[in-house]
Amino acid sequence: MDFIKRAALPIIAILLTLVIILGIRLSNCENNIPNAEKPEGTITKDQANLLEETYKTERYAIIDSIIDYPDTREFVFKLNRLKQYIAYVESEASEMGYSDLGMRIYLGAYPIGFDGNEKVYTTLFLTPTSGSDPTLQGSMNRTFQINNNDHDGDDNIDGIDALNYGSGGMPPKDY
Repeated sequence: MDFIKRAALPIIAILLTLVIILGIRLSNCENNIPNAEKPEGTITKDQANLLEETYKTERYAIIDSIIDYPDTREFVFKLNRLKQYIAYVESEASEMGYSDLGMRIYLGAYPIGFDGNEKVYTTLFLTPTSGSDPTLQGSMNRTFQINNNDHDGDDNIDGIDALNYGSGGMPPKDY
């Protein structure tokens, strides 16, 4: 019996050490952000402010003068929800044979009666896109398609649900 106890102690020590090492590795993984470099297409705060101010004077003022109630012009989606949606899109699109993925952002409006609304309110939703069509893979037609920017050639992916239900600011917050 003493032999079993003495043999078990090193095994328990090894297992405890492995659990501690695994715990440290997993906690460090949460802090590692892959590809955390600034992406192409970012704009400064001043540029973003100029875009919002131009929208407010050139577009929102017209909308606001026509409807007799305030509507939003900004939306918030929590980052974790966006990451989860992107992971869902990547997984589903991969299973369907799509690659060269993107995201199209649409403005929409809830009709009267939707969720009990008595007015038409603006919304925003995202839908996945792809620059590749799995039905054309191996086809010479796909070889000669040239995309000059992110918009050309990207089609919405049917079969993957869009993401909606961010929070619209009421009243809208200025940038």
